[in-house]
Amino acid sequence: MSSLVVSNIVKRFGSVVALNLKGRRFEVERGEIFVVIGPSGSGKTTLLRSIAGLETPEEGEIVLDGREVFSSYKGVNVPPEKRNIGYVPQTWALWPHMRVWDNIAFGLKIRKIPKDEIKSRVKTVAEALKIDHLLDRYPWQLSGGQQQRVALARALVLEPSLLLLDEPISNLDAALRDEARVWLRATIKSLRITSLYVTHDIREAVSIGDRIALIVDGVIRRIGRPGELYENPDDPVLAALLRFNTVKGKIRSVSGNKVEIDLGSGSVICSSREEFKPEEEALVIFSPRDLIIGEGALEVRILGSSYGGEYYEILAEIGDNQIRIYSTSDVSSGLKRIRITKCIASKTLL
Repeated sequence: MSSLVVSNIVKRFGSVVALNLKGRRFEVERGEIFVVIGPSGSGKTTLLRSIAGLETPEEGEIVLDGREVFSSYKGVNVPPEKRNIGYVPQTWALWPHMRVWDNIAFGLKIRKIPKDEIKSRVKTVAEALKIDHLLDRYPWQLSGGQQQRVALARALVLEPSLLLLDEPISNLDAALRDEARVWLRATIKSLRITSLYVTHDIREAVSIGDRIALIVDGVIRRIGRPGELYENPDDPVLAALLRFNTVKGKIRSVSGNKVEIDLGSGSVICSSREEFKPEEEALVIFSPRDLIIGEGALEVRILGSSYGGEYYEILAEIGDNQIRIYSTSDVSSGLKRIRITKCIASKTLL
């Protein structure tokens, strides 16, 4: 059963359409972690805030656990505090003058929950997030990772029907982000809380999400499981987020779901889920891992390389396009032959 259903949502700020899901709909299943990813200014946070009730769309419907919390057609707009939604902002927004215990309990006190129940809930969620030994400290006495757990605890203690997370680990350093991705997903899944998670980081998206929605210019363009998006990144924005290469070319021939594309210095055969015609422009999308240097019909110019620990990242040019190649061995500069072992053709040009 779907926990959240969002359909036909349109949100404008003046003349700017920040969110345009007119004619579109998505559902989040109970207990699912649904990640929304996109570049800056794509509408991710606007979508989150509209679901939370912090922004009022001009059109559309939002249904939470079978209950309409927003409907422009029926004049329904349930206030944020009555939607039973937990919200974790990017800044965490902890009260610096309050102890951790009071920060976590704040929302329960506002709701006039009995003191014994507040004490029980705070203790339970603090233990679950392994911050029960920090309850008497102030936020400024905590590390970034500990503050992030407190912000999550403050949302979870409300026992929400839906948990919204707006880039909650972006303020952590790289090492802590790696750790946070693991425990954050494990914690949310163990508590079986339906969650909508916003990020611009593809590593967060694929490691935390059960499904991922790509949003661009206020429009959701793709929804799929992490593996599905990796296997079919036939969208230039998705390809860029995944750090895939994109090269413009022209269709030479079509055979079923295979197309031959001229890249100027040679041609490549790619799979496609779209219909092409000869001479039509296309975008060739492929992973830096799906290339072999030293064989094949394509000619590239190697510009340089850097060692990343697991592989060499090699910068090369195909015509006017720059690409990256991951290789287990270094390669000298100059003209080389390469073979692209796997690629996808897209009609959507950059």
